[in-house]
Amino acid sequence: MEEYLKRQIMDTSRHQIIYGYNTKERHQFLQGLEELYLVKISSNMPIAIYMKDFILAKQNKKQSDYETISAAGEFLEFTIIENIISKILSSGIKLDEKSQADFVTRITSLFGNRKNEQISGIKRLQELRRALLESKNFYRERYHQEERETSSIDKLPIPFITAESVVPKVKTLLELDSYFGLIFDTDNSVSPISAITINNYIGKRCNADLSIKLACDATSWPTYCSLNGQIDAIHDYGTVELDDCVKQYTKKMKTIKEGE
Repeated sequence: MEEYLKRQIMDTSRHQIIYGYNTKERHQFLQGLEELYLVKISSNMPIAIYMKDFILAKQNKKQSDYETISAAGEFLEFTIIENIISKILSSGIKLDEKSQADFVTRITSLFGNRKNEQISGIKRLQELRRALLESKNFYRERYHQEERETSSIDKLPIPFITAESVVPKVKTLLELDSYFGLIFDTDNSVSPISAITINNYIGKRCNADLSIKLACDATSWPTYCSLNGQIDAIHDYGTVELDDCVKQYTKKMKTIKEGE
C-alpha cells in the first residue's frame, strides 16, 4: 500500500492535495520520496523536492495590504528555486563546469540587478544559492514589516525572479525530461497569505515543470483562498488520501448537520 501511494503521488505531474493526519509518520513518508525520486542527470524520472523553510507565519495585523501579499509571493518564488538548487548541490552529482556557468549566467542576465556590484561575482551554483537566500530573507522580513520605507530592493543582486522561467533552464542543465514534484508538508502555522501564494501555483498550468504536492489534514487547508479565485479538484488538482482523515472529517460534518 505504501509503495502504491508513493507512485500515486509522484508518478503523475498533476498538482495534488495529499490528505493525512499531521503526524511524524506522514512527514517521514513524504521525506522518503526524495530517496526514491533522486536528482539525476539525463533522466526521465520526476525529482522529488521536500520543501524546506517555506512557511510564513501568521501575522498580528488585521489586514494584509498589497505589499504584504506581493512580498509573500516573491518569498515563495525564491524559496522554490533555492530548494531546487540546494537539492542539486547536496545530491553529489557532477555537473559540467561550462554548463553550470552558462546556466548561472543566463539567470543573472535575466534577473540580476546590474547596478549591484555583487552580481559579477555570481558564477557558480553555490554563489547563486547565496544570492537567492539573501533575496528570500529580504522578502521574509518585508512580509513582516509594518513600515517599508527603509527596506530597498536595490541592495539585492537578484531582486525579482520567477520559478516558472528558471525551472525549464534547470531541466536543461540536468537534461531532465520530466518535472520537479514540490512537496509542501504543511501544518496549522501556515498563514492565509502563504496559503494564497501556494494555491496560486496549484491553479497554474505549470505542472509539466513544477508539480505541487501539498500535504495537509482534512480540515486545515483553505482551497477557497487564491488571488484568482477558488481552486477545485476538478480543474486544478487531484487528491491522495494517506489515511482515514477525510473519511472521519466527512463523518463528523454529517453528524453535525443531522443534529441541526
